[in-house]
Amino acid sequence: MVNDKPVFIFRLFRAFTPPIIFNFIMKFAAKSQSSLFDGEQNALLFKKYIQDCKVYGEYGCGLSTNYVLKNTNCFVISIDSSSEWVDLVEKRANFSKKLDINYIDVGVVGDWGRPIDYKKRENFKDYTDQLWGKNLKPDLVLIDGRFRVACFLTCLLKAPIGTVIIFDDYINRPQYHIVESFACLTEFSGRQAVFIKQALTQDQVIGIHDMLEKFRYVMD
Repeated sequence: MVNDKPVFIFRLFRAFTPPIIFNFIMKFAAKSQSSLFDGEQNALLFKKYIQDCKVYGEYGCGLSTNYVLKNTNCFVISIDSSSEWVDLVEKRANFSKKLDINYIDVGVVGDWGRPIDYKKRENFKDYTDQLWGKNLKPDLVLIDGRFRVACFLTCLLKAPIGTVIIFDDYINRPQYHIVESFACLTEFSGRQAVFIKQALTQDQVIGIHDMLEKFRYVMD
């Protein structure tokens, strides 16, 4: 059973704290420590849920990819927008047969695989959808790459009921909290939030499609 008290306290704190102060506190709490998700508190939920995972999907590859391959028996499906980074991660994984890593060409990218322009915007949809075009469907998804709101909404539409969705950098970035219009935050630790895919009403499906079109070209 999920303990709702921490989530309730977080929502209360967010509702009654001025945005500038809330953002400062959340950024301070997420200070980088150069480890998996920059610290144990941020990695707590990921390490908890990955233990029962059979097929792991991720938007954005890196330390999380290597951690899963080394510490679990999961099959990994990874999506990323940087060909150089994909090559590096694949080499570090010793070209594991448990890794299906997918480079999506969204154009020339800068830091963290962020496109520098919209010249290949027709491929942005491939980034969000490629994960769900496979025969194997993830039962746990990490959102830690580009187009995060669009990726989350795509998961709500395409993931099987019960799929765990871990949204990294969620707590400290209020611009992502709009997704709670369609999904309930179940649990959080550090900067990460957990959502569980639930059955959707027809009105929710329509609303998600509408919001997805609004966020289709939002790169962060």
